[in-house]
Amino acid sequence: MSSSGQYVVAGTFSKEIYLSTDSGVSWNLKYTAANGIGNVAISDDGQFVSFCDYGSNCEYSTNGGTSFTALSTGRSIVMSTNGSIQSLFGSSFIQYTSNHWNTSGIATISGSGYYFYAVQLGKTGCYWNPKT
Repeated sequence: MSSSGQYVVAGTFSKEIYLSTDSGVSWNLKYTAANGIGNVAISDDGQFVSFCDYGSNCEYSTNGGTSFTALSTGRSIVMSTNGSIQSLFGSSFIQYTSNHWNTSGIATISGSGYYFYAVQLGKTGCYWNPKT
């Protein structure tokens, strides 16, 4: 949900992404994914939408959910309020961007038994704390 509550995105177990531009009063089907939706994120202006499904497919949109582009396989995705900073979390990596996925970097997590207990999005980046 956007910080104002005007834009809301929702994913369903039956694979659909819905978007509301009126605080949830009405909903529009925007996309049907390959699997049930597990995680969604939306920017404050409703233009940037990202999701990960239960098949570990993650995708993003720069046009309010009209079309989506595939990202790396992952489990969860978070986004800053303006949509430019996003981080995608996989089982052994974090993929991150600060420019709407025009370019991205990958931080590899070595070893086993890691999980994330804190994720913070700031104005200049995404910060995470791995915990064993």
